[in-house]
Amino acid sequence: MEDVYDDYFVIRNLELRECNSGQLFADIEFLRGIRDDNADYSYLKAEKIYNIQIGSIACHPSCKVCNGTLDTNCMICSNPTYKLFMGKCYPECPANAQDKDSYQIVYHNVEMSQVICTGICPFGKYSDVNTRTCLYCN
Repeated sequence: MEDVYDDYFVIRNLELRECNSGQLFADIEFLRGIRDDNADYSYLKAEKIYNIQIGSIACHPSCKVCNGTLDTNCMICSNPTYKLFMGKCYPECPANAQDKDSYQIVYHNVEMSQVICTGICPFGKYSDVNTRTCLYCN
């Protein structure tokens, strides 16, 4: 019987810290041993490394706050004068989304606001044809 050397590792406790400039950490367990023809291991050695940084994940440069890494995953634009439409930041609203509205989010205990482009105004608001903005109904 010929010895078969087989190495593998297990990643546990995968954790993303700081969602937008995220550092990806994990606990890694390396297992090394000799496997026989019956797939049984002998001389098994395990090594565990805790809290190791295995990479980083960040927003697209056009996004200040995001929920992914693409330019279509923005929640707040990096440029405060840009408008958000369907998760992407634009200098002006695209032609098919001329109405503007805004919303606020709290990120790291800081309230941020973002102008958004909409195709239609949300419930409780109407489109002002002169300013092309969404205004509250009276």
